[in-house]
Amino acid sequence: MKLAIFAIALSLPAPIEAAPLNDLVRDYLRSNGADTKLEDAIIHHPEASPKNIIRAIRTAQLWNEQQPGLHDLPIQLGAAQTTYRVHISVPDNYSVDKRWPLVIALHGSGSCPEDIMHYMRSLLGDCTNDYIIAAPEGFGSMHLRGDADETNRPRDLVVALRHQFRLDDRRIFLMGYSLGGHNTWLGGILHADLFAGIMPLATPLQIVGNDVLFEELLPNLRNTSTLFVWGENDNLNAEGRVREDGGNTAWNRHMSKVMRDVGVRDFVSVELPGVGHGGVVPPAGALNEWLKQTRRRYPKEVHHVFRLPENSNAYWIRATELQGEPLPDGELKIHFKKDEDPRKKQRAYLTQRLGLVEASINGQTIRLRSRKTQTIELLLHDKLIDLDKPVTIMRGSRVLYKGKIPRDLRVLLREAATTWDFDRLVSARVIIPRGRRIYFNDDK
Repeated sequence: MKLAIFAIALSLPAPIEAAPLNDLVRDYLRSNGADTKLEDAIIHHPEASPKNIIRAIRTAQLWNEQQPGLHDLPIQLGAAQTTYRVHISVPDNYSVDKRWPLVIALHGSGSCPEDIMHYMRSLLGDCTNDYIIAAPEGFGSMHLRGDADETNRPRDLVVALRHQFRLDDRRIFLMGYSLGGHNTWLGGILHADLFAGIMPLATPLQIVGNDVLFEELLPNLRNTSTLFVWGENDNLNAEGRVREDGGNTAWNRHMSKVMRDVGVRDFVSVELPGVGHGGVVPPAGALNEWLKQTRRRYPKEVHHVFRLPENSNAYWIRATELQGEPLPDGELKIHFKKDEDPRKKQRAYLTQRLGLVEASINGQTIRLRSRKTQTIELLLHDKLIDLDKPVTIMRGSRVLYKGKIPRDLRVLLREAATTWDFDRLVSARVIIPRGRRIYFNDDK
């Protein structure tokens, strides 16, 4: 009997807590944070510490080798799990042993992923094998008032590609031509924290109210390198006549002025003499400088305007709940009085229905400003603020909190498993509900 019992004991699996920390972290990330038993095992592991877990996250072997060359990858995005065909260029020397920069290339109306892939590879020339290039099909035209699945496609695509390839999250770029350029503008504005740079070509941003919201939305790009290029003669209508409003040429010039006026400094705008809507090619020098940029991980000043909580992520701040309904996606009914300026009334109507999160850090003080937000979250890291010292959080002149902010390994693990952004990791989460006390992590 004793021998039988001993044999059974030998056949039992080793306790999960006994596994090496690196293996537990790897399996937890592969589960996208769904395995709570693994999470508990990591938290209670004898070697668990922020430093050791971060090292395990960044060295985890999570990826399979990929076939070099051009091929298609079906990727499901959004809550609806819509499948998109993504045309991929994988470098000849691709290996999971290093991190790879990524260029997402968005094609225009009447074009296809193969066209924009050929265009982007021709721009990169001899450097093509230094980048992974992804050209999705079917993004259509993104709208500021689109639903979460539509407006979050760029972020969802980046996260999906992080699962497939070992990416260098410091060097993810977004570009597009014509309609793809518009999607690049909007994708960059709503998800600026993802990208080292955006490059919209041959189009301005096209949104509700035309340029009424430019001064609200373009400051979202203060921490993102922007290169936009258009043709001098991109000003014709369908009949070949010069448009009264100056067409894309005039709108791009106007955008360049607005960006300067609102304090966006890291941008280059180029008008190509004698060029129309087709044939726009960024100057080689400007393109090379753009590709040298790296993402700002933890900027001390953040400004982000958004419509839905799902696209409120901005570096280390986000809104999880709005006050009231968002800007409607149907027909806008704005009533004007005789003595009112229609443009000012339209701007006031639109901005009052868009969310805003704005934050700055000076020393150990965090200052907040928000609009139409019920609950804000701060995702903090020691490279942003010293969590060993007391922190003061203020909204206007009011002190919301003063004291230490506790680190939490669960927050670190869950954010890493959700985003697969291993370049920007989180040490603590602060939840700030309007009109109620601040709390940390998941402790209400």
